[in-house]
Amino acid sequence: MKRSVIFLSLVCLGCFSGIGISASAIPELTIKAVLDQTNYRKGSPIGIALLIYTKNELSLTFNSAKLYDFKLNRESATVWQWSSGKMFAQSIVTRNFQPDQPLVFSEVIETSKLNLKPGKYTLTPILGSNPVVTGEPVSFQIK
Repeated sequence: MKRSVIFLSLVCLGCFSGIGISASAIPELTIKAVLDQTNYRKGSPIGIALLIYTKNELSLTFNSAKLYDFKLNRESATVWQWSSGKMFAQSIVTRNFQPDQPLVFSEVIETSKLNLKPGKYTLTPILGSNPVVTGEPVSFQIK
């Protein structure tokens, strides 16, 4: 029993280590962030979506129920992360992706609660697989 707990603890540490790869390292996989606009007024909500699709059948392993994440940066500093403050069930799951079945996850960033200053921001889409896979960041402005 003790060995199982230690093993699971080490596996969980691996999923939070921040080690990851770019989506370009897996040519058949596309991870894309989509915004509902490119310019926002200060305090207005930002609609975001994560699109995941493959050219071929693909299996990926996840170490928790956190399938995806978003990271919002301004001048290379993280100002918001979707998963921050959330808890996710710890379980090792293999998920199969089919080329004709894209996955879409959508969220809303309530900027009025974050007090984001005017300026240029980048949003990075993240697939919570093991290893973690990041997509190309998209940029937008808050005016």
